[in-house]
Amino acid sequence: MSNLDTLLNDIITSVKATKSSIDDIKDHLISSLLEKTSTTNVEGVSLLSLKNQALLSYINNIALVVLGQVARLEEVDDVQLWEDSVKRSIVQRVTLEKGIKPLEKKIGYQLDKMVRAYTRMEEDERKIEDKLNKADNSDENSDEDEEDSEEEDDRLAYRPDASALAKLAPKGKDTKPSGDEKYVAPKISAMAPPSAIPKEKPTKTKKLQSMEEYLQEQSEMPTAEASIGSTIVDHGRGGVKTQHDRRKEQEIQTYEESNFIRLPQAQTKKSFKQKQRDMANQFAGEDWAMFNNDRQVSSGTSRKRKPTSVWDRVKKRRN
Repeated sequence: MSNLDTLLNDIITSVKATKSSIDDIKDHLISSLLEKTSTTNVEGVSLLSLKNQALLSYINNIALVVLGQVARLEEVDDVQLWEDSVKRSIVQRVTLEKGIKPLEKKIGYQLDKMVRAYTRMEEDERKIEDKLNKADNSDENSDEDEEDSEEEDDRLAYRPDASALAKLAPKGKDTKPSGDEKYVAPKISAMAPPSAIPKEKPTKTKKLQSMEEYLQEQSEMPTAEASIGSTIVDHGRGGVKTQHDRRKEQEIQTYEESNFIRLPQAQTKKSFKQKQRDMANQFAGEDWAMFNNDRQVSSGTSRKRKPTSVWDRVKKRRN
């Protein structure tokens, strides 16, 4: 208990000393302000004292509200005290938020404005002093420059005549173009843009489709697949794009992007023979034409057909 008593006594003495020092400073400031404004009485309320009183009253009312809640839990009927404390806490909260905060903002703005004006005034005074010092130095330098210029004029009085030397100089040809000639644009040879995509060499040996599909299924490497619904042609009426069709579209797109050209679009509707061939060779979006190939290699080679589409002719020129 002795330690607690000494601690409380120290706190009380420090609070009293702080209060006395604040009162002295306040009296000194108020007296100096009254002397400058030539007034005798202080008008208005101190914002700091108003804020402190409102904050202390708000804390006191909050404590009373908590005590009222505790009393209600202990079945003590003291509703009037609780209601009064709630009302007073609301009043003090409104005073803090609606009255004191806007005043603090306004006073802070005015103080900042006064400080900026004072600093600007000091800068202007310093600039004026610098200009006056520079003017004094420039007057001294101008006197020295005048003396130097007079000496240079005396020296240049005996220089050779430049106009006479210019007349003796040979006249050169006028290299400026006349305005009557027509402008001829420079000839620039046309040059194709460089192709960054290397050309693929055609492979003579064809890969077996069934073996490629088997290896693709057995491998654990990730493969790029078409999005769901992107292979449907003509809202389902045109069937499904096979892997061969997708590869052909990719080749056409690569060729168009690398050569900066747009090939004409092929026919949108398939003929009756093409539909019959697709129905016979396609199932579940896959091309099964390899099982319907009746041609035998040993029987000999057949005649090559002429390229019918634009893409076939382009491939023939590339090869």
